[in-house]
Amino acid sequence: MQIRRIVAILSLLVLAIAPLAASVHAQDETGEDQVAIQATHTTRQQEEETPTPEDQGDSSDNVDSSGSSSGPSAADIEVEGVAQTIAQGLGAFDEMSDGKWRITELSPRAMDEAPIVTAEYAGFLYQMEGNTIVRNDTTGKRARLEPGEAYFFSANDKYVRYREDASSRAWLIEVVPDNARASDAPGDVIYTSDVIGSFPDDTRDMELAAANLMNGDAATVANFEVDALLMVTVGSLDVVTGDQSITMDAPAALLITDEVDISNTSGDPAVYLVAKVGNTVVDYNGAVDGTLAEDSDAEADGTATDEDTADADATVDPMQDTDGDWLIDTDEAVYGTDPNNPDTDGDGYDDYVEVVDYGTNPLDPLEWP
Repeated sequence: MQIRRIVAILSLLVLAIAPLAASVHAQDETGEDQVAIQATHTTRQQEEETPTPEDQGDSSDNVDSSGSSSGPSAADIEVEGVAQTIAQGLGAFDEMSDGKWRITELSPRAMDEAPIVTAEYAGFLYQMEGNTIVRNDTTGKRARLEPGEAYFFSANDKYVRYREDASSRAWLIEVVPDNARASDAPGDVIYTSDVIGSFPDDTRDMELAAANLMNGDAATVANFEVDALLMVTVGSLDVVTGDQSITMDAPAALLITDEVDISNTSGDPAVYLVAKVGNTVVDYNGAVDGTLAEDSDAEADGTATDEDTADADATVDPMQDTDGDWLIDTDEAVYGTDPNNPDTDGDGYDDYVEVVDYGTNPLDPLEWP
């Protein structure tokens, strides 16, 4: 009986000690494994992509030539130098046999003193100091110019230009006839070029480009079909054209009759402009429905049918604004203003500005904002 009790106790001891030993051994192995994993752990490397062979083409329409995913395609622009166009418009030269570039410095008046003027010639307004507001009195659209910005004037359109600050200074850069008188200019004429050779007799694209040239930089201005105008507005530039080498200190201008190489060795940044007459711009000869203008014989010879007239009367635009003052004709009838005159009372403020912006009487020349 005593022996059985001893055997039972020994058996219990063995059963108790065995799991403990197994547990200790397991902990030792776990610790060793963890250390080993940490010691041998390396960052997973992404497999290198195999370039697509040229003869297999692109794998996706949205993958560019470098193999990376892309969104919208880049603009199809040919980059030449660092100049960027800051103003652009159309110039018609069919009635101008000889012309020249002219720069007139303007000091725009305050808004309540600025007159409505007609742009006699096509050209650009380049802001030098302060801010200027330009309003096309033909379309009613306005633009605000800060220094370094420009606006294109269409010949024969009416404009108002007035300063926003206490003072403003701008350059009016135009192509004028050879016989244009400086006394007729709207400001002080500070430069007049020689007569432009091979002057075009059609409608052309006119552009004003501007660029910053840092010290040590260089650029090239192409030889355009029509003589262009190079201007330096800030700093100093070295200019080489043909066998002529000169230094242009701002403000300065030079008629370009050949390719020009410019560089900045002054030590300070410089700003230059290029005004040019570009390519021919042909007129549109079709209609929205695809009918060519030459096929519309009735319209060309003025023999429109009664049916055509009825259709025209039936499609009158309810939003029509005949005088371009942004106040549609139907509203003009409500306020009693003249739909053919943007400023009915002649006080210098168009009907829309008085009615909508300020609430003044557009029929009383003595009541204005």
